[in-house]
Amino acid sequence: MADTDIQTAINSFNQNTSIDFSKYRYLVATMGKVYTSVICFCQAFKPEKIHLIVSPETTDAIEPLFEELKSIYPISLAQFTWRECSSTSIPDIYQHLLMFTKDKSAKQILFDITNGKKSMAAAAVMAASILDADIVYGDFSEYDWENHRPVLSTMCGKLLENPYNVFGDLEIQRAKNLMKRSDFTGAVSILEHLENRVNYIGNIKELRILAEALQFCDSFNFQEAKQKLDLIKSTDKIVKPQLEVMNSIVTVLTDRNNKDFQLFELINFFFYGKRLAGNGKHDLGVFLMFRIIERYAQLRLEEKSISASNVDPSVFSDTVYLKFCEYKKMLYGKSARIDQKPPLIVSCLEAYLILHAIEHPAFKMKDEISFLKHIKELCEKRNKSIYTHGNSPLTADDYQLFEKTAKSLFCKYLHERSSYSFNQLDDLLSYQWLDIV
Repeated sequence: MADTDIQTAINSFNQNTSIDFSKYRYLVATMGKVYTSVICFCQAFKPEKIHLIVSPETTDAIEPLFEELKSIYPISLAQFTWRECSSTSIPDIYQHLLMFTKDKSAKQILFDITNGKKSMAAAAVMAASILDADIVYGDFSEYDWENHRPVLSTMCGKLLENPYNVFGDLEIQRAKNLMKRSDFTGAVSILEHLENRVNYIGNIKELRILAEALQFCDSFNFQEAKQKLDLIKSTDKIVKPQLEVMNSIVTVLTDRNNKDFQLFELINFFFYGKRLAGNGKHDLGVFLMFRIIERYAQLRLEEKSISASNVDPSVFSDTVYLKFCEYKKMLYGKSARIDQKPPLIVSCLEAYLILHAIEHPAFKMKDEISFLKHIKELCEKRNKSIYTHGNSPLTADDYQLFEKTAKSLFCKYLHERSSYSFNQLDDLLSYQWLDIV
């Protein structure tokens, strides 16, 4: 190649290349009949050592390249080495490159894959990827089709992006989508993989810790969830308002003696069940919605110092027990089972019958019989399902039935005991805000 051609390429390279060469000390290059890119990269940072991968067909280009380099900067034969490899043997090239680089810092090595056969370039790319070294190539913005050659005055050097950096955003979004579907195990797996491979970590670590915390929440392991949230609560890389509310909810759920524990337990049941049903797990969603219906009755009884698991017989005055039995007869008709003594342990439906019999203020309603019949229907549907004692499947329609009732009771309790609105919690615990993390 004429000296003027080389200088034209170098001038264009220096003008159009934006790579920071200051951290590199070594250049590994695949060798072809044309070696313009090798010269351009060498003059850019003057490597301490140059190592070429050549094929039998390109060995005659080694000496001319060395002479060209000597004219650019002082270089000795000790700094200029090569290895002849079969251009079709990727394992041979790959193993050799690993041997050459084993005593060097990968971050100080630059791999030029511009020249030589595709198999040689492929081997160099694989080696560089394993080593986590940077890969470069010479490129041209214009091509002379008439003479079948690139236009040297348009040459530049380009860094081959780490594919995890290029596609990392797509993988992060995939992890977020999994989190919104409560698949925290899958999200953690993706984020751990990225965390170990992406050069710019960004908020991957914080997002991974958040996924682990939410996973612990869904397994009702709130102590572990709290520890995870504490690791990221001071960072500005996660949306702070949402994180603060999450942390306050989890903090309460770590302490059963906290005055807000019962409310926050219902919050966790409701939104976890809603997410499960949204992912097609209607049976689990029904289970958690029924748990809210059941727990709501128990909490209302506790307001009157009544324990559903150990009812004090003194609760049942003659008037209260009479009302209790009348409600049973209205619901079951002739098949109603009326015991001589009041129950000491009450079912979900019986808890609601007691609440109506004692005229609890939360259950003052125009059509209490319709409400009690609805509770009875839900209890029977749940008990006949494959999730409990029967063989009936639970569908999306079944879930909607349970959620509607659970939401009505839950919102009433939430309104009485918290400054949080249902919509605020819904925005938070549906995890839609993860899109802006």
